[in-house]
Amino acid sequence: MPSARGARPRHGHLAHHTPDGVDDRTAATLSIAGSTVSAALDVLGLGPEDTVLIGGAGGGVGVFAVQLARIAGARVIGTGSPSSAEYLRSLGAEPVAYGEGLADRVRGLGAGTVTAALDLHGTDTVHVVRELKVPDDRICTIAGQVDGVPAANGANAAPGALEDIVRLVAAGRLRVPIAATYPVEDIRAAVELQAARHVRGKVVFDLPPRQ
Repeated sequence: MPSARGARPRHGHLAHHTPDGVDDRTAATLSIAGSTVSAALDVLGLGPEDTVLIGGAGGGVGVFAVQLARIAGARVIGTGSPSSAEYLRSLGAEPVAYGEGLADRVRGLGAGTVTAALDLHGTDTVHVVRELKVPDDRICTIAGQVDGVPAANGANAAPGALEDIVRLVAAGRLRVPIAATYPVEDIRAAVELQAARHVRGKVVFDLPPRQ
């Protein structure tokens, strides 16, 4: 969970300028999630001809993945709970409930051929898209490993990836929903909220001002 206090996005040990039009809370959310998604989407190489299934589309990383895939021109199908359907639509995804029978539900959307997939939570989505005949080199994971399937993390992001994301935010093309903010002393409540897995967007800590 990121923190904000005159915050600037960070990648490794590098500090980055936060442009006008990006507030501190939003800037604090960008580094890890933004860099991770950028690295994953580089693996997939999405374009207008693609239909991508994103597993865990409504979470703190998913909000970036859905929107950046849409910016790349891809059709996006996003998994989530039934209660998150409208939220996923607001991000640009076609919602589908996760869990048993997912492959049949994706087929039922009339999605045609799913050409790529990004699994943001474990490996369940990987096994589903293999059933849908998506080749391993067009699948990417960030939180699990499957033999033959590429994995990505923020350390793999291309130079300038974070700056590109910040520019999209500043231009209003990429929005970052802030689900909740907490003072740092309420870390337990924040962790419990995250653990419930129903957070729609990012959770941010507000640090006290320096004395």
